Amino acid sequence: MNDLRYAFRQLLKNPGFTAVAVLTLALGIGANTAIFSAVNALILQPLPYKDPGRLAQVFWQNEKTREQSVWVSPPDFVDLKNQSTAFEEIAGWRPWDFIDRQDEEPVRMKGAAISTNLFAALGVQPFLGRTFLPEEAQATNSQVVILSHGFWQRRFGSDPGIVGQIVRFSDNSYIVVGVTAPDFTFPTEPTLQLEPDLFIPLTWFSDGRDSRNSLSVHVLARLKPGIGLEQAQAEASTIALRLAKQYPASNTDRGMRVMLLHDSLVGQARRALLILFGAVSIVLLIACANVANLLLARTASRGREIAVRSALGATRFRLLCQFLTESLLLCVLGAVAGLLLAGWVLKLVISILPQNFPRIVEIHVDPWVLGFTAAITLLAGLVLGTVPALQSAKSDLSNSLMKGEWGLFGGSSRSWFRSLLVVAEVALALVLLVGAGLLVKSYWLVTHTDLGFNPENVLSVACWPDQSKYPKRDDYYAELFQRVQRLPGAQSFAVVDYLPLLGGDTSYDFTVEGHPSPERDRDQMAHVRGVSADYFRVLQIPVARGRPFSENDTGQSERVVTINQALARHYFGGEDPVGHILNLNGPRKVVGVVGDVKPNGFESLVVPEIYVPFKQWYPIGLQLIVRTDERSKNLASNLRAEILAMNRTDPVAGIRALEQILSGQVAPRRFNAILLGSFAALGLLIAVVGIYGVISYSVSQRTHEIGVRMALGAQSREVIKLVIKQGMTLALAGVATGLTGALAITRVMSSLLYGVKPTDATTYGGLSLLLVVVACLACLVPARRAAKVDPMEALRYE
Repeated sequence: MNDLRYAFRQLLKNPGFTAVAVLTLALGIGANTAIFSAVNALILQPLPYKDPGRLAQVFWQNEKTREQSVWVSPPDFVDLKNQSTAFEEIAGWRPWDFIDRQDEEPVRMKGAAISTNLFAALGVQPFLGRTFLPEEAQATNSQVVILSHGFWQRRFGSDPGIVGQIVRFSDNSYIVVGVTAPDFTFPTEPTLQLEPDLFIPLTWFSDGRDSRNSLSVHVLARLKPGIGLEQAQAEASTIALRLAKQYPASNTDRGMRVMLLHDSLVGQARRALLILFGAVSIVLLIACANVANLLLARTASRGREIAVRSALGATRFRLLCQFLTESLLLCVLGAVAGLLLAGWVLKLVISILPQNFPRIVEIHVDPWVLGFTAAITLLAGLVLGTVPALQSAKSDLSNSLMKGEWGLFGGSSRSWFRSLLVVAEVALALVLLVGAGLLVKSYWLVTHTDLGFNPENVLSVACWPDQSKYPKRDDYYAELFQRVQRLPGAQSFAVVDYLPLLGGDTSYDFTVEGHPSPERDRDQMAHVRGVSADYFRVLQIPVARGRPFSENDTGQSERVVTINQALARHYFGGEDPVGHILNLNGPRKVVGVVGDVKPNGFESLVVPEIYVPFKQWYPIGLQLIVRTDERSKNLASNLRAEILAMNRTDPVAGIRALEQILSGQVAPRRFNAILLGSFAALGLLIAVVGIYGVISYSVSQRTHEIGVRMALGAQSREVIKLVIKQGMTLALAGVATGLTGALAITRVMSSLLYGVKPTDATTYGGLSLLLVVVACLACLVPARRAAKVDPMEALRYE
């Protein structure tokens, strides 16, 4: 207790030192606490299901290209379920939208069609009622629904008698059989952004939509006790090979991959979070090195005090206890401030997290996080207290009594330790800078990738004809086009069934007359989009050959298609495709070739695509896209009003700009770049403060030496050069060490990079130069102060 009171008095006697040290530690501890909160929720905590370590996901993988999809075809799902012996339960689900027409304006809700055993596979029980019965999977017995707990509260006011009631959604009546538990979260892949409000039994379509070429079912399974992932994978691979032999047209090269559900849900976020956690750990190391330097300087200035205590009988162990008490108290104060800072940082981090970030609602400061904060605080306190204690143990007692301080760092041999700490700070700061630089460059390259179309100033909205009001679909779109054409600010417009960027593209079999498939024994597959005449003009997709569609391409005219350049290259080589006949649900004439488009955003690969006039295709709903005038501000609200006026039975989906959709797609890269860049800037700031502190202390210790030099004729610029040289020696040593460390560490970031190698020379060189320049500026202030030393005053000082 005496040590604690003494430590308090010492910190209060030096408020400047205390404030700087506490703030530095708070930055390091606060950043670690915030990021560890995310690591704890995402990686360390188990999924909220029964025995989650046995839950797995099965998905499709092309064994040749290694392309993967979280979906499998319905027939493959059924075959897996019938033939597998490694799993206790195998369940499937697919997204299923519902429309709630209770209010004046209809609302579209997210739902899921699930296998009747899905809740059993997860090992969860409903809050009210029951789960589905096996017989309810039959199409004639499937008019039952389970409500999510949140939807039950919002829509039905937490009605305890909801079970057994009949509810109506999407013009269908359902009997409510259950309500999910309050803490139940649906195990969906993060990119789907699906948290269903409603669940219905999964049934199969009988119109051919559930073919082996339709990857539309998400598969979840529970391993049998004692069955490992490798054994399950071997069995799934065997089943996939069997299906490939049995159905070569659709299943050649189609494999099945088994992955633990936790790993699947976490996905790429795991590596990104671990890298960010490594970054904040480096920030904490830099902060500790900086505070260690401050403590060493302060301990040196207390030489007489500590020497007197030693002379009066204080043992080295007693002094060590005092040092540890002071450093632990300092770290506790830093931790308290850090926890306050962590709350703010955590809110900021969550606010910039991508919307599809997994388990985001579970990120918070809990007892595990507080325990982690306490552990790093204790560790930092022990290390920081031991360093000055060890240095004091090597000091000359009589010299300290005479001079009043320890000559540790002036020109003595012991100055190496403080210099070593500065070198370490600079090296660690450079590692952070290089890592952040690589991520920032990747983000820049991604966002400047050519999409093949121009998304600027384009709005999109889903349109669903009211079939009771518009029995003929073409009449609905004809009126829609007339309404949009009258809107101020609408420059051009079109409709498309599957808009690039939104995913959900559907592949179809096709053949080209006179051109056999380059891949024998395999169906020719291509993405197919139904579009209106001005689609290519709205998105500014260039027409390379032939013509775009026109208003004359109707259901009564000759059936035509336009293909992209990727399909033309692959199936026609150097031959002009225009005029050839392509069989896609019947013969169609190729009338044009258009530029390639990245179908799902910046990082997607160009694939063969076929465009069909939407009046010759049969999509139920279409996306309306409108290129707008930059100055139009009310177009979105006016567009919504026009669509709603035509159809009040279906909701108007959110009107979004294509640039907004693209921004969401690159949000994970933006998040990584912003966060790591912020931590790198923080590390650089602390390291620069460390350089400044060491050089300033060195100048104060060498005041007599500098005075002698100037008395003997040394010019001010020579003194400045001398001081800057000392700082630059440390900085360059740190840069050299940091480059070596960065080369080793940044390799683990390769999966997060795009278009740039982990060894990118321009990034390494540019950031090394930046660090050297900033370090030089940090040395300039104490150097100029040294140049202003009065020789006579300096000699009297000694």
